[in-house]
Amino acid sequence: MNTSVEIKTSTESYQLYYDNRAFRRLEEHTARDFAQLSHTNLSELTAMLWVGLLRYQPKATMETADGILDDLGYAAVMDIVVKAIEDSPPFRKRKDAD
Repeated sequence: MNTSVEIKTSTESYQLYYDNRAFRRLEEHTARDFAQLSHTNLSELTAMLWVGLLRYQPKATMETADGILDDLGYAAVMDIVVKAIEDSPPFRKRKDAD
């Protein structure tokens, strides 16, 4: 099952995908536990977006994430990131079991 979420900006299309590797990378980058992260903190939101891009766009940078945020806005990106995380394999398996 493909649980990636497509993000379309005015000039590009990206796939956003979260798995344990992405969550681990996010914790390493922010030096915080995943459960403590907040999508309302701009640095953390940018990092959440960035790690979600890496599976299908391995050369994506934080600047890539900045560009997406600038193009789509914070609210739209927050909605997309939350949906992609909820649909990610680690969280989907728990949701499917409930």
